[in-house]
Amino acid sequence: MRIETDRLMILPVRLEYVPEIQAAKEEVWGELQTWMSWAYDDQKPQSAMEAFVAGLNPEKPFDVAACFAKDNGKFAVMGGIMDDGDGVFATGYWCALSQCGKGYATEATNAAIRYAFEALGARAVNINYYEGNDASRRVIEKLGFTYLRTDRGGHLRCSDGVPLDVHRFTMTDPAVLPPLVWRLVEEDE
Repeated sequence: MRIETDRLMILPVRLEYVPEIQAAKEEVWGELQTWMSWAYDDQKPQSAMEAFVAGLNPEKPFDVAACFAKDNGKFAVMGGIMDDGDGVFATGYWCALSQCGKGYATEATNAAIRYAFEALGARAVNINYYEGNDASRRVIEKLGFTYLRTDRGGHLRCSDGVPLDVHRFTMTDPAVLPPLVWRLVEEDE
């Protein structure tokens, strides 16, 4: 199973993708430690990613997704749509350095949100960003999320423990999303 847009193939993460994702992760590790909630030092080695991927639930294939550019087949975005229960989902993303600035994070997240509402019956999708992460804020704004609140000092930055404000957003109606052609493709297609 995969999700396709005009420019991206969005696939459940598999162990065979780990070397390419790991190389991209290492290129942006400093940024990840600044802006991601999971990027502690013990998550940098490839073995950590392999263990993470091996532990994913195959019944929830797009909780974590690897997004590849169709034009060159290269890894572009790590994203997904995680089921938090009771019809509420969460999404997030990070982009490979060579793929930044192409709109892939917005496109991949748009498709993941549409999948959650249309295929999984989501009633809400949540997202957040940390103060200073303007690139992530712009993606959230482009997608039409509604601001909920700011938790002052709500996250300790992975790299040095500095408290960061967490800006929280939600979406309850996918009609606010910018237009996107996407489709869910079964394996045998």
